Amino acid sequence: MTVPDSFAGSAAKLRRGIEHLESLKADMSAWAEGKPYEPVFERNADATEHVIKLRVFQKPPLMRWSVIIGDSLHNFRACLDHAIYALAIVLSG
Repeated sequence: MTVPDSFAGSAAKLRRGIEHLESLKADMSAWAEGKPYEPVFERNADATEHVIKLRVFQKPPLMRWSVIIGDSLHNFRACLDHAIYALAIVLSG
């Protein structure tokens, strides 16, 4: 896809936001592939109540993932800002 020069900043921000999401997906897959948890099935004596719990062996890096999500959202918002500005320049010229 060819992007006019005035929209290059917007396209760059969009690509960077997508890179962050791909990084998050890779991190989450790597964590899950390590078998960091297992399901535990429980029921009461008369089998009227069933509970499924997760036994976690390795906590997910939630702080890291939160920062990556925030960076991605910030880039998507900046993409929109750049696009609106570029559109205003194109329409005024």
